[in-house]
Amino acid sequence: SSHLEHRWRVPMAGRGASVIFLGSAAAAGLIAVRLLLGSANGSALPPSFVQATGLSTGSREPLASGIAQGRSLRGVSPVEPSSTGVPAAAMLAAAFAATGLAISRAGLTRTRSTPSGSAVVACQATPRQIPVLDTSGKQVGEETLNFKTLSPETANYVVHQVYTVWEYMNLVAPRKIGNYALRRGDVKRGKKPWAQKGTGRARAGSRYSPLFGKVGTNKVPHGADNIRNKKVERNKFYMALSTVLQSKWRGTKIITGLEDYFEDGARQGKMEKLIEEATGVEAGKKSMLMITRSGYGTEDSHDPTMSDHSSKLYLSGRNINKFSMRRPRDIDPTSDGIFHALKGRRIIMSREAFFDLKAKFDADEGWAWMTERDILAKQLQQIVKEYPLDREAELEAARMLAPDRDGREFWAKQTREELSVK
Repeated sequence: SSHLEHRWRVPMAGRGASVIFLGSAAAAGLIAVRLLLGSANGSALPPSFVQATGLSTGSREPLASGIAQGRSLRGVSPVEPSSTGVPAAAMLAAAFAATGLAISRAGLTRTRSTPSGSAVVACQATPRQIPVLDTSGKQVGEETLNFKTLSPETANYVVHQVYTVWEYMNLVAPRKIGNYALRRGDVKRGKKPWAQKGTGRARAGSRYSPLFGKVGTNKVPHGADNIRNKKVERNKFYMALSTVLQSKWRGTKIITGLEDYFEDGARQGKMEKLIEEATGVEAGKKSMLMITRSGYGTEDSHDPTMSDHSSKLYLSGRNINKFSMRRPRDIDPTSDGIFHALKGRRIIMSREAFFDLKAKFDADEGWAWMTERDILAKQLQQIVKEYPLDREAELEAARMLAPDRDGREFWAKQTREELSVK
C-alpha cells in the first residue's frame, strides 16, 4: 500500500549494491538457522553444503555452546540437544537477527509515516542552465532554471490529478450545463385556477405548478446541479505547474529582446522565422508555448476579450498552427497554464517573462510558496532597508511639536515659509 511505501525508503545511490547485500544477508540467516538445527539435533550437514560453505562438524560445536551459555547468563536454563530440536524462539531470533542486519546494511532509512492521500512531498531538483538567445537565434548567455519540484515518487500522480480536475471543471463541466429546466421559482406564478373551496377539486395556487407539467421538478437537469465541484489545493496546483516547467528544461529557450521585436508591425512570416531559428523546428510542426508579458490570448469569435489585439506580438503568431501564447500570470491555477505547459513540446520565453516566473516558482525565494503574511513581512523588511529611519531623531522631533492643534498649525505654516524662502 502507499502507506507502507512511505515508511521504508532505499536511497537511490547504491541501490543495486544494497539489493545484493540483502540477498547475501538473507542467505546468511538461513545458514544460521540450519546450523542451529544441526547442532541441536546432532545430525550432520550434507556434504555439498559443508563444502560450499567451508564449515565442518567441529565448527558447529562452539556455536551451540555459546548459545547455551548465553541463555544461562540471561537466567534461562540451557536446552539440551535432543531429537525434538531447538525451540521455535531460537530459530526466529536467528532469522530476525539476520534480517535486521540486512536492513541496516542495505541502507534502508525509516522516515515519518504519512497516511495515504496526505500532502505532497517536495524535493529539490537539479538546477539547469537554459540558453539565452538573441532574435537571430545566436546564443548570448545562460540563465539558471531552479524551480521547486515534486518528488520523483509523487510527481506523475500529482500532475495527473491536477490536470484531470482542471479538465473536468473547465472543459467537461461547461458542456453539461446545456440542459436547463425551469423551476417553479423561475416562471411567473399566474392566477389561481379555481376557488379554494366548493369545486370538489384539490387545492391549487398556480397553473405553473409541477403538477400541471409546465415546469420541471428536481428529477430533471437544472443548470450545474449535476456537476461535481472538484477542487485542488492551491499549493498543490503551484507545485504541479512548477514541476512541469522544470521538467521541460531541455526544450526551453529564452529570447532577449522578444517583447519589442515586433514594434515595427505584425508579421507572421517574421514570427515563423524566429521560432525556427530559436527551436530548430519548423513552426506549426510541433506544439509550442510562448510566454511573454505582452502577447497572449486565444482567438474566440464569441468572446473577443480572450485575446489582446493591441499587441503586435500576439497578432504575429495567432494564426500559426500548434502555437499558443500566454503571459506569466496565465501560468496559474486561475487560467489554462497547466494545459499548455503539458502540451507544449517547446517553450519560448522572453527574458522578462522568465524573471517573472522565477520570482514566482523559484525553489528558494518563490512567492508561490509563501503566505500573504510572509510576503507582506518580506516587503516591509525590504522597505526598511531601502529607507532607513533614525528612531531617536523622530522622537526628538515629535517632542519639539506643540501639544495643541493650533500650535502645530502655526509650526507647519512657519516651516513652509522657511522652505519657500530657501
